[in-house]
Amino acid sequence: MKTIITTIVFAFLCINIQGQEFEKHSNGLIYNDNTIEQLKFIVDSLNLKFKACEITETYHAIPQTKAIQFNLESGNIKQAKKDLENGMSLDLLKKTYPLANITKPKLIIAYDYTDYNDKTITHVSTKTIGEDYDKIIEFEAQIDITESYRKGDWIVDYNNGSNYRNEHVTAFYLLEDFKKNKLKDIYAEMVQYSHCMIDTTSSKIIDGAEHGYLEDLSSDYSKLTLTEKKELLDTFRHTKVIGTCSMDSSPRVHALNIAKLSAETVNWEVFLKAHLDVMNDRFERATDGSYAWAARKTYLKELEVLDINTLDLLLGITFRIDNASKNHYYGSIGRLGRALSESENQIIFEKTMLNMIKNDELDDYNRYIVYYLYDNYLYHLNDCKDKTERKMHINNVKAQLKEIQKFLPNHLIDHS
Repeated sequence: MKTIITTIVFAFLCINIQGQEFEKHSNGLIYNDNTIEQLKFIVDSLNLKFKACEITETYHAIPQTKAIQFNLESGNIKQAKKDLENGMSLDLLKKTYPLANITKPKLIIAYDYTDYNDKTITHVSTKTIGEDYDKIIEFEAQIDITESYRKGDWIVDYNNGSNYRNEHVTAFYLLEDFKKNKLKDIYAEMVQYSHCMIDTTSSKIIDGAEHGYLEDLSSDYSKLTLTEKKELLDTFRHTKVIGTCSMDSSPRVHALNIAKLSAETVNWEVFLKAHLDVMNDRFERATDGSYAWAARKTYLKELEVLDINTLDLLLGITFRIDNASKNHYYGSIGRLGRALSESENQIIFEKTMLNMIKNDELDDYNRYIVYYLYDNYLYHLNDCKDKTERKMHINNVKAQLKEIQKFLPNHLIDHS
């Protein structure tokens, strides 16, 4: 009985922690006029600095290629694994394993990441518009995948089975070498603009910060002295707030407090990271149910009034690149799509995104990413009040997306 009561109380607490989103000032923004003016002064300087700069970095797309996926879940799977590893031809595999599922060409990408045990893992996965799940192969990285696997090679993943799934083997047959395309200057400028605005040498939370919870001590920090503000900001940055459940907004409140104090102490580097974390809802949580998303706003307007080039900033953090700096800020595609739907510059954003999707000089993976950005943008574009209007809107979105798909290569589309 005690456990049940505790669970009910905890669930009730989670729901009530969320409450209302942040209070707005008379200007309709979550920052007061004085703070906005301080921030605008910084942005003006950064924009002037950016205009005087030439592109100093060459940015490359994530390694990618086209591949045919082979999957076998019955028959002599161990022998199939050996045949794949020995490089059996695709035609012979089809004859030898008629029960195998062999797909049409798909886009696959590859990148390395560090797991919880500090091991470097190579992640290879399919990326196909219309499929619900990516097929993933992962292994400890001891090689450069772009050099070790070439056209005609198989990347093989064998699993001897478990309580949840039978023995199976999956493999990718490479139709081309992996490529890391250089981003064209027009897109490289967007990435560089995001680097100009978002300092990559610092972080919002100090390394080694301890987990904790800080109350929203004041909704108006302007009444504090500059020294008190700096001290409080330092305290906040040394505390990592993690939500107790998906409805817990305390990480967002904590980030907004950091953003406010950073703005009022003219700490731009920390301010923008904190604000973008709120926009992207980029926080650690026990879970993150979709029922909590609606209340979490994006606050794009606060950036637009600062005269930030939000087109270049948001698209600059949309691109997925291979040689990004350590602290490069990647945006959430779902949240960025919603933010764009609230922009005052929707027509410019639409035209730019559509041109990117249609541009075959942009690598396939970033076209795939921008397609889903546009998908999320269209989904949030209208706030329909009745079910009929909402249904019509969704049908219209589907029609637009289907039309856009005509400009994409076949290996990016699910044809099943």
